Formats: sequence, C-alpha cells, structure tokens
Amino acid sequence: MNKLRKTRQLILSAEDIVLACHENPDGDAIGSLVALGLGLKQMGKKVHLISPDGVPVHLSFLTKEIEILNSFPSEDVSLLIIVDGESPQRLGKIKLPSARVTLIIDHHPPISNSSDLVRIVDTTASATGELVYRLLKYLRVDFTLSIVEALLVAILSDTGGLRFPNTTPRTLWIVSALMRLGGNLSEIWRKLYEGKSEGYLKVLGEVLLRVETEYGGRIVMSYIRKDDLERYCVQDRDLEGIVDYLRLLSGWEIIFLFRETPNGVKVNIRSRTIDAGKLAQLFGGGGHKEAAGCTINQSLDNARRIILEELRKWMVC
Repeated sequence: MNKLRKTRQLILSAEDIVLACHENPDGDAIGSLVALGLGLKQMGKKVHLISPDGVPVHLSFLTKEIEILNSFPSEDVSLLIIVDGESPQRLGKIKLPSARVTLIIDHHPPISNSSDLVRIVDTTASATGELVYRLLKYLRVDFTLSIVEALLVAILSDTGGLRFPNTTPRTLWIVSALMRLGGNLSEIWRKLYEGKSEGYLKVLGEVLLRVETEYGGRIVMSYIRKDDLERYCVQDRDLEGIVDYLRLLSGWEIIFLFRETPNGVKVNIRSRTIDAGKLAQLFGGGGHKEAAGCTINQSLDNARRIILEELRKWMVC
C-alpha cells in the first residue's frame, strides 16, 4: 500500500506524464498502457502513450479513444511510467526523454535494483494488467468499458486465455470483477485468438512445418525468416502468440521460436523445467521462469547453435 500511496502522489504532482511499454509489444503491454492512460486522462492529466514498435493489428481496437505514438515528445517530462518492462532498456533503441522521475510497473523480476527508479513490481501477478487494475482501484477512477476491455486483454494475453500456470485465484477474481463491470470475456477472447490475418496463418504454417526436436522431444524448435514476413505481408509485431502453438507437441520441456529480423534474431522461450527468464538474461533479455525472450545479434543458424550450447549446460540430457 505504501508504494501505491507514493505512486498516487507522483501522479498527482506531475504536470505531464509519458506512459511507455516495451518493444515488440504483446497484449499485456498494450492493454496495460491503454488502461492506465485512460485512467490518468480521466484524472485530468496530460498523458502521452508510447509504444516503440507501434500497435499490433489485432490490438488496434483498444486505441479508439486514445492515441499511441511510436516516439517520445522532445521536451522533458515530469513523470515517465514504463509498464510491462523491468527497465528503460526494454524500450529498445528509442530515444528516451529526460524525466524527473521514472516509475516501473511490472510483473517481471527486476534485472537490476537501480535506486534511480521507483518500482511497483509483483512477480506473482499473472500480468502487468493485474497491477494496473490495483492501481486504478486505488486511484478511484471510473472503470469505463474501454478500461475494462484493455485490462481483460492484458490478463488474457499473458495467461493464454486463462490456461497457463500463472493463472491464479486472484487472476480469476480480477477477471470476474471486470466481467461484472461489463467486460465480455468471450468477445475479448475472440478478438485476441480468432481475429488473425491470412498472412498470420501462412506464417504459422511455415513454423509448424519447420518444427525440429532434440533429446527425444524435450527440446522443440522452429523459426521464422525475414522473407516469410515479406511473402505473406505480415509485420513482426503481429506475430504474437505463434510460439504457443508449439505447446501442442507432447513431451516438450523447453520451446524456442527463432525470428529473423533486421536487428538480429529474436528468441521466444517457453519452459516447463529450467528458468527461461534467467536463460534469456544471459543474452540481454528477460522474462519469467516459464516464458521469456531475448535478441541475439547473429545469423539464424548461429543463434540456434549458441542457444543450444548454453542449454546443454542447464539440462540433464
């Protein structure tokens, strides 16, 4: 409660506020960004919302009442709030504004304990959306339908539609509270998981055809090439969730999806055994024990080799 009180004081005293989420945003990042942005605007605050890589197409319905930009305002700001990112580095190469105070709202384990940052962090939360829900309740904002929908998107995205092990009784209680406030769970689920483009399905087909396994199926791998996106007219930011289709294979312990980009190879990691977050941190990334990611500045083949070499140190094969 002390951190919520301090956050409330920071918000009330700030003349202008910039909210930002991490690069390559998922539903938790955009949903948390939109929900908090709408809540602060309701309080009469001047707010800028920033997503360095824009908004995935299937999440664009959340932006009907608020604009999300991909670059920061040039002037200094009173308060910078980063949602769903454990540090400013998670914003990528975008130029950050000078801020009097930087606040982190996140459910990932902090990589560093910098004294320059104010943090609201709870690693037991299923999604950053849970923390934003608690903060907005504390701020006594009116939970409009747009805020409710954004929070449902955040929570459903990071729990795989309430299927993943990070779904807790508290998660379900918050979701039920949002439903009582008018949230249509089945409609949000449909927009998240049934509103994919033809290009997305074709890239998914390539991913499934390229599946490889190692160590008797314990390790599952696949990849996406840059020219796949060009051929099927899909942007990298619209590929959220493809890695989770690899969970369908029985017997897996750790999954890697390698995505070739102009800035290196993005690696999505899912794990049932080793700590995926700690593995990702070795390569400058981060995340949770069961889901994490990183970027390796190598070719696709080299990135795969480097990951497997490191993984052999972690697994009893």
